[in-house]
Amino acid sequence: MKYGPFSLVGATAADLKFKLWLNTESGYDYVCRVASIDNNNFYGSCTDGNSSGWIDRTLDLANVPTLGNLLGQPNVWVAIVFFSDDSVNYPEGGYVDNVVLRKCPSGTCPTSASQALPSGARIVEFPMQMTLPKAK
Repeated sequence: MKYGPFSLVGATAADLKFKLWLNTESGYDYVCRVASIDNNNFYGSCTDGNSSGWIDRTLDLANVPTLGNLLGQPNVWVAIVFFSDDSVNYPEGGYVDNVVLRKCPSGTCPTSASQALPSGARIVEFPMQMTLPKAK
């Protein structure tokens, strides 16, 4: 899923937040949250493994891996991407819900209590760079 372009001119904080339920092959199948300023090269973070329930994921648009602070940028794209190989297939994969993209014009965006990982969760977070195909 990709959205943009949108402007972060005048923003003092911005983020992409969503709920993630994940049961994937660690190291091979993952869900990424990424951003771009050229609609071609996307940077962000990925999650793989087994979340053992719904977890919160966030991409802080003031601190995107490699790109840095996107606040003030006139053209920004965000995407949530699922990658998988064909070596091992788990019966469910990943689910995304409650996606919220926030641009806060003063101060910081309101925060909520962060959710601890459920018992038995085995997830890995890692930075990611990717090029997404353009829509035809």
